[in-house]
Amino acid sequence: MKKNNKKKSSGRRLRDILLSPAATIAMFALAAILLLISGIGGARAALTYFSETLASQYGMYHIGVTLMENGQDVSYRNYSGESDGTWDEATGVLLGHMLEKKDEDGKVVKDEDGNTVLEDLKIGAAYTEKIRARNSSGENTRDNAEGINQFVRISLYKYWTDKEPNDPDAKKLPDLDPSVIDLHLVNTSGDGAHWIIDEKASTDERTVAYYSALLKNGEETVDLTDTLTIKEMVARKVTQSVKTTDNGKTITTTYDYDGKCFCIEATVDAVQQNNANEAIPSAWGRNVKISGSGDDLTLSLE
Repeated sequence: MKKNNKKKSSGRRLRDILLSPAATIAMFALAAILLLISGIGGARAALTYFSETLASQYGMYHIGVTLMENGQDVSYRNYSGESDGTWDEATGVLLGHMLEKKDEDGKVVKDEDGNTVLEDLKIGAAYTEKIRARNSSGENTRDNAEGINQFVRISLYKYWTDKEPNDPDAKKLPDLDPSVIDLHLVNTSGDGAHWIIDEKASTDERTVAYYSALLKNGEETVDLTDTLTIKEMVARKVTQSVKTTDNGKTITTTYDYDGKCFCIEATVDAVQQNNANEAIPSAWGRNVKISGSGDDLTLSLE
């Protein structure tokens, strides 16, 4: 998939490892601010599309879907109408504007070289992170297609790496807890429950959510998330080792999240309205129930 607008990482590295047993939580709070910034540039968005074969089978080519973050398009894949079967598509970066410093008028602050000034990430602070989807099947098509109604699904992923994700040598760290990356879900319960969480497919690292309403051409879903917070407990996760020498015991304190990067990924995909009962299990591997009639359809999980 083509990738546009790659953002250069603005990460910083903690140069000195804290070894003293007298190191305080306050000292590590500063370390955490530095190391967690290194994960901001690596957080990314992705867009996938699983119903091409089904679209061909049912003759439904005019399909497209867009992933949105804080009201802006991040990634999209739309039918272009080109005879060679190419798609109008792009994959962007999440959290790219999260730490931008703004003045009293809300404008982004630049330094003397024209670079965007970034603020330190604050552990425990809630940053705006609104993720939703739009039915973009009728946008920018060569033949001005009207687009089609569709059902959509968003999958969210949270994890830690030992280096910035753009580094080819970066490795995923499954032993570090993804739940401390709090991507807060909304509209999943109560009267505003437009998103259905697939508990069978979800883990601490992955959340799979289905939009219950049929998404008509040009319409947007409601938000699936509203804030992102790095929980304060990361400053308390330490490992201590004791080494006995001729001079006595030496205690070494290592902070588990020191020098690590957190990553957020989001994918969105769509299946056309026609024959959705048969198309969705084949495309998404999940049995669903489609209720209603005409364009007034709703989806529920079986």
